Amino acid sequence: MKAIENSIKLHNLQTVILLHHSQCGAYKLVYNFSSPEEEKAKQIEDMQKSKKIILEKFPQLKVRPVWAELKDNCGEKIDFEEIN
Repeated sequence: MKAIENSIKLHNLQTVILLHHSQCGAYKLVYNFSSPEEEKAKQIEDMQKSKKIILEKFPQLKVRPVWAELKDNCGEKIDFEEIN
């Protein structure tokens, strides 16, 4: 939150992009997903929670959650989907 506050002051921040991606190693360490769809649903849920927290403190900002679907194992082919 401090980084967002500093960016508002220093750079006139107006939009925050929350980016989560498929095949996330950090999420795999914590959760045992039964499918890629379950992983995506959990990450979208977490982005929505983060968006709410950010907007409670900084209601003037626009917060854009984005899901990145890795289409290969190298990260060269990625589909981006903005989540509402």
